This record gives sequence, structure tokens and C-alpha cells, in this order.
Amino acid sequence: MKKPPQVSKNPFIEIAKAQPELLSAYMDLHNPVDKKGRYLPFNELYRRFPSALDPQLAWSVVRDSRQARLTKLAPVNASLSSLKYFISPTIQEANIAIERHTSLASLEWMAHQLGEGDVERGSFKNVLENLVKDEAISSSQLEGAATTTRVARDFLLNSRKPESVSEKMILGNFRLMQAAWAEKDQPLSLDLIKQLHHVGMSDINDKQYQPGRLRQTDDVVVVDAAGDVVHTPPLAQELESRLEFVADWFNTIEPSPSCSAFVIATSLHFAIGFEHPFHDGNGRLARALFYWTMFKYGYHAFRYISISALLNEAPVKYGKSYIHTETDNMDMTYFIDYQSKVASRAIDQFLQDFSVLVDRYQNFKQQFESSTLYKQTNEKQRAVIILVHNIGIKTVNAAWVQTMVDCSYNTAASVLNGLTELGVFQREKVGREWQYSMLTDSVDGQC
Repeated sequence: MKKPPQVSKNPFIEIAKAQPELLSAYMDLHNPVDKKGRYLPFNELYRRFPSALDPQLAWSVVRDSRQARLTKLAPVNASLSSLKYFISPTIQEANIAIERHTSLASLEWMAHQLGEGDVERGSFKNVLENLVKDEAISSSQLEGAATTTRVARDFLLNSRKPESVSEKMILGNFRLMQAAWAEKDQPLSLDLIKQLHHVGMSDINDKQYQPGRLRQTDDVVVVDAAGDVVHTPPLAQELESRLEFVADWFNTIEPSPSCSAFVIATSLHFAIGFEHPFHDGNGRLARALFYWTMFKYGYHAFRYISISALLNEAPVKYGKSYIHTETDNMDMTYFIDYQSKVASRAIDQFLQDFSVLVDRYQNFKQQFESSTLYKQTNEKQRAVIILVHNIGIKTVNAAWVQTMVDCSYNTAASVLNGLTELGVFQREKVGREWQYSMLTDSVDGQC
């Protein structure tokens, strides 16, 4: 990757001396974004400069324009004071989408479409259960968990004991996301950062992760796909004071038009990745703290929006957004801009997924309620049929039904056994546990 050159302090004076006849062409570049509204790094921008221009001077002109518009993230302390950002068109679009589609009010409107009055109960929450798991799965896959999303969903939904390192990573990250939601009303602190790391990384490989314990050595580096070192984190002895400053900054800053909740959340995401405070699991922790921040500021729909699913599609670009910031005078715009693209796409995907789920839910529910099978089943059995059909999971067990239908374990087992007797499910003993799978053809035939 081509690193940006040293910028000229007075580029237009140098241009007037060296290439005065091209001053107008250089002036055309005096804009933070290109003609398509993109905030490009030097690595991508230099190839687009007119061939007659000196790349170093052209870049200096771009940087001169950006410098005048950059906002400092924090006023003091080395860990954040050097970070600056510009609200690019991409970031503006993401902020608009977040305000419009991810607030608690937006979720309540969605629940109303299913005739629900409470987003934390009933069909609305259950229909979206698949989406809750996706961030935990994708964030782990991004860090190397080797399993498919379908298999991972089935593992989480059935509360099965993890059997591999990949499954342990996914279960740990699921616990981490649950903790991020549960602790959303707490202030940020060093203790909370340690606590969340401990929740998410315990029982994977405690020797490797050292859950909840800040790294004590300086032998941790970040490498790219080629094995080249792209980031050397701050010294271990500085971590406590640096993280305490990050917490103080977070607890005093308030969202504003120039520094939205999304910008704050993404900055915290970046800061944790940059500080790299633990031996392993820093990426998962950083993304979880992004979600924790969005939850804290009332953007509850992010419980069902998977950022990591899209980051996992292009992990190299995700890594480069860190590198572009660090190699270009800590200009955070690159990182926030990239995360904005991902967030906008993730919100669009969430809305599409929700629309499909709602259509599927309503269509099947309507057919089911007019069927003979509906008359043969009780309320809890009907709820299980609708949920399994619409969520589309392969197998379930009594523990899953207990959680989803809010009943005792014995009642859940009775519900599943009753549906098996009706020919709706078939069951199979797996280890010491009964697993139940819906006979879809049988259900569809009666509906």
C-alpha cells in the first residue's frame, strides 16, 4: 500500500513557482472529497490525479482543504487528541439512516406492524431472534471462527454446549453482546472494559486470551494478510491511564450535529482497536463497545443489525481503514467513513430482512389459523409451530422452547412431544438430549 508523502506547508506558493500554468488544475483538487463525494486516501487518490500534476503537490492541496475542515475528537491527552474527522457525505447519509430507522420509536413502529405493543415481548421479538445472533456469529468469524452461519445459529438457538474453539468463540461473543445490552446504562470505565472482555473471552483459551487482564508485555503487534506489521500498539505500562482517559472523554462528550452518537461509537471502536489493551479478543471487544454505545444512546435496533457480517465480507478493507487513519496523521475520517458505508448497508439489509420476516410471518399465520392443525393444537404449540416455521431453524430442543415461549422446561418438553404425536415434528436422541425437527411438508399440507 502506497503511503502518503510529506505534505507541503504552503503548496500554492510551491505551485506558483514550479507549475504556475497548472494552478487552476491544482485548485480543482482543493476539496476534501472527489467529484463523486468520496473521501479517498492517497493510496487510491494519487492514481486519479491528472498526469501533468506533481502527486506530492496535488496531495498537499487535498490535505490543505481537509485540514481546514477537520474537527478534533478530543482536546487533550495523547491517546485521542491527535484524532480528527470530517463529516463526509457518506457519514451524513449513515447518520440520517440511523436516526430514521434504528431508534426505539422505529422498533415500536415495526412491532405495531405485527400487532404488538411491546418490542421486548411476543411475536416481534421472537421473529427477530435469528438476527440477534448474527453479530455474535459474524464478529467471531471475522476473527477466524470456522463455521457456517446456519450451523452457528442452530448451535446458539439450541443452547448446545460448545464442542470446538470456533463454537467457544461464538458463544463467548454472544455472551459479550448480551452483556453490552445489559450494561448499556453504565458509564464507561476501565472496570467495565475489563468486565466485558472477561465475559466475551472466558473459556475459549484462557492462557491465550487472559480474560479481563490488560496485556503486560509489548510483544503484541497487528499484522496484515501478508504478515507485515501494520500497527504497534502503545506501551503496556501506559494502558491504564490511556483507557481511563478514553473513559473520561466518553463520559463527558454528548452527541451533537457535528459529533453524532454514531461518530462517538465508531471512535470508541477505533480507540480500543488502536490501544489493543488485551492479549487477544480486541476486535470483538471494540465492536461490542460500538454496539454498547449505540444501545446507550437509544438506537435499540442495532440489537438486530450485524455490522460484522458485512465487515467479514471484506476484512482487508476493514483493516485498511485503520491503516489509512494511522498513516495519514490520525485522520479518523477514513475509519468512520468506511464504517458508515457498512452501517448504511447493514441497516438496509435489516429493513429487507424484517420485511421478508413480516411477510412470511403474516402469510403463514393467516394460513395456519384457518387450518385443521390449528384446531388440534393449544396456544403454546401454535406459537412453536409459527416460530420454527418463520425463523427457519433446522432443529430445536426443550431449552429453546422454554426461552422462546416463556414456560417451564417440563412444559416445553410436553409441547414438543405433543407436536411429535401430531406428526408435526420428528425427534431424535442426540447424546443425552432430544432434538426435534419440523416436518415442513406435513405442516404445509395441513395449512
